[in-house]
Amino acid sequence: MKILLKPSLIALIILITVISANSQVFQPLDLNNKMLSGIIIGTDYSLLQNNEMLPDSISLHNNVGYFVGGLVEKRLFKLFFISPKIYLSINEAGFRIKNSSTGHIEKKYFMPITIDYGVDFILKILNESNYHPHISAGIKTKRPLVGKAERELDLIPKPSYNVDIGIGISKKIKYFIISPEIKYSFGLNDVNSNGSIKGSITYNSIAFALILKG
Repeated sequence: MKILLKPSLIALIILITVISANSQVFQPLDLNNKMLSGIIIGTDYSLLQNNEMLPDSISLHNNVGYFVGGLVEKRLFKLFFISPKIYLSINEAGFRIKNSSTGHIEKKYFMPITIDYGVDFILKILNESNYHPHISAGIKTKRPLVGKAERELDLIPKPSYNVDIGIGISKKIKYFIISPEIKYSFGLNDVNSNGSIKGSITYNSIAFALILKG
């Protein structure tokens, strides 16, 4: 699959490089620091939804995908934080299209590679242990990276605008904070631009992420 090097992809590479260069991962963690930077890696399961019955020859295909990127986290109040993020996402969702005469099933991937960017608002729950649970809510855009080969197909999706809701827990270690998180993403808009497939399609997903901050 040929992918054009978009400015957003270049921005992601620069962001991860800057975060890596300025990270405090190899220095003792200063818990009074009001801003942290880090990396995020994870896996998600796509949940494409269609509001109309698809033809018998077409079915939605959901599968596991992967993502990696960077984020910053800034304290606004004692337990309230804002966290902009950007990451590269490899998605396996799509359509299965069955040829009625031969029975051959063709798979078309839907938004196979996207740049995801947005912002989360995080509320941390205070306790006396080294484990700190939190809840988060935010907005996100999934913008597809489309190369020349994809432009020749009849399935070019629109960007997906999502609301994310998650829960997680943070563990403070000497050099960094490790924070596993589970998040559900609600698609708000129709991403289907293929006139031969009726109905609106929303891109929902459930994700597990591991965040390292320092």
